[in-house]
Amino acid sequence: MTKYAADNDLTEISNLKYVYGEVIDRLVRDSGAGGGDELKTVFTEDASLDLVEAGLPYVEGHDAIIELFTKMLPAGVNWMWHAFSNPLITITGDSATGHWLLLAYSTETAGAAPRATVGRYEEEYVRTAQGWRASKVKFHRGALYQTLQA
Repeated sequence: MTKYAADNDLTEISNLKYVYGEVIDRLVRDSGAGGGDELKTVFTEDASLDLVEAGLPYVEGHDAIIELFTKMLPAGVNWMWHAFSNPLITITGDSATGHWLLLAYSTETAGAAPRATVGRYEEEYVRTAQGWRASKVKFHRGALYQTLQA
């Protein structure tokens, strides 16, 4: 693999994480409006998403992932914002793993003080005909999980 190809793969995988955060934040902010079809560009059709440590259910497949972010999460969260950092991505042929740090803020009602969540994501990716996609995503909550005082 050339350095250019490796750099391109790293960029494409990093972009998946950005799109994931941007799309789910928008879906919550807009109460699921616009559907969640953009998430199909992030996940494989049979992907698993484990957000149990964040208080959400384990889901598998495009339909369940989209429903989580268009119906379930907007019903209990008014606003959220995600920032991912410190990626550690390892590529082996047509598969890869990724580890990310998370800092996220959310509110349950308009005007409420935001709650901070920190943690780590462990992910697996596969190269598909359409490009890289996440096949397994698991969130591990960190020690900080509190409401910030305004």
